[in-house]
Amino acid sequence: MKLFFLNGPRAGTSMELTPPGVSVGREEDNDVQLLVTGVSRYHAKITFNGSAWSILDLGSTNGTRLNGKQISAETVLADGDTIVIGDQTLIFAERLVTPDSKSEASAPAPTPAPEQPSKPSVDLKSLETLFSKDKKKEEEKKGAAPAQKKFKLLYPVLVFALALIVLAVFVKLNMVEPKAENSRAAAVKKPDFVLNYQHTKTEPGNIFRFALTVE
Repeated sequence: MKLFFLNGPRAGTSMELTPPGVSVGREEDNDVQLLVTGVSRYHAKITFNGSAWSILDLGSTNGTRLNGKQISAETVLADGDTIVIGDQTLIFAERLVTPDSKSEASAPAPTPAPEQPSKPSVDLKSLETLFSKDKKKEEEKKGAAPAQKKFKLLYPVLVFALALIVLAVFVKLNMVEPKAENSRAAAVKKPDFVLNYQHTKTEPGNIFRFALTVE
């Protein structure tokens, strides 16, 4: 059995009782020293007679109370008894039963929650096929990106070159002199016309050079 200290300097602690017993009081030579108001030098004694524990007041000034009643003779203790010595309150028990532990012991067991319907299993093969299609599309997009980039770079150059060709043809046609009305006039040598065009485009890792000559 044990003594549980509910208040005082030793509040929250406990002491194991061993036969033949313990003496309780203010003096240091007591087995249980209580430095609490109202406790006599040698206040009480708790003993074991071979079959039960009992408590005896040793003629203290303020007496000893058991379960709210003052005792006048040796009294047998029962598990869970409350002992008051002066201003010190003790519990004689195998283990301390608190209101929380009582409520836990009396609380009904929780009702198990209803089983949730199992979710349909995921078809791993379908997922793999889906992800492989997405991956293939991404690779096709990545492969087409460089070609689109080169086309965007070449497109304005091609348009510009085509415009130059049209302009050169137009200029050449307009520079042809009409035949002289007078067949006797001496033929005049026409000046030569040469058009050169060069264009260079530089990109990281690539150099594009374009050349055009029109005579």
